[in-house]
Amino acid sequence: MILPVAVARGVAEGDVDRVYRRWARSRIVAGSTLRTAAGVVEVVAVEEVDPAAITDDDARAAGEQSADRVRRAFRGAPSDPVFRIRLRFAGTDPRESLREATGDLDDVVATLDRMDRRSRRGPWTRPTLRLVAELPGVRAAELAERAGRDTLAFKRDVRALKELGLTESLETGYRLSPPPRGRAARPSMIADCGACSAGPSPRHSPHGDHRAGRCERVESARGRERVVSTLVTHASGVRAGDRTDRWVADAGRGPRRA
Repeated sequence: MILPVAVARGVAEGDVDRVYRRWARSRIVAGSTLRTAAGVVEVVAVEEVDPAAITDDDARAAGEQSADRVRRAFRGAPSDPVFRIRLRFAGTDPRESLREATGDLDDVVATLDRMDRRSRRGPWTRPTLRLVAELPGVRAAELAERAGRDTLAFKRDVRALKELGLTESLETGYRLSPPPRGRAARPSMIADCGACSAGPSPRHSPHGDHRAGRCERVESARGRERVVSTLVTHASGVRAGDRTDRWVADAGRGPRRA
């Protein structure tokens, strides 16, 4: 069950203690918790009620102006039962403190790397973060279309990033979390080549050369060298997912540019 931001804030402020839903069967149980933009909301009780018995006082306790407005908002078949879900504020969302954490942000970047490696469809964390950064407050459906993802699948992607404290939900759409936690999203998205944050090396094209369209560095392993190349879309950012690795037989060869 999803609570509108206004209702969630009403619960947090003590003005709302219930909502009404018309479902074919109950979709939530007492004791469940909902993480909302206003914090954690606990479900205290779920009861089937007669919609005709809902009063204007009940409606105001649900964040609506009148009982008629509550009834007009019902979805589903008219024959489906109506449930009253009693709510209480259970505290701040743990992700709030996570967003403000000042711990080792390198761990967050490493987690993003692992998520990308385990994905069957290839790297997705940086493209998703970049979309959120470039289009804050844009509807999830539009972002999903731009990402070539189903809307529900895209929402799951953003939710996974939210669990790391990197994104926040808005009334409509999302945005990157503010610093310090949001700092982990921006460098991992903007300098995905990894070498820029470590500083230039003899074989690493300097940050300014991003305008040439590609940034490369050489890594050594087991006596061989590998050129790690990242395609850059603009002077201050990379297009995540276009990173390619290739082994170089000649260890004396420097980085190549596209």
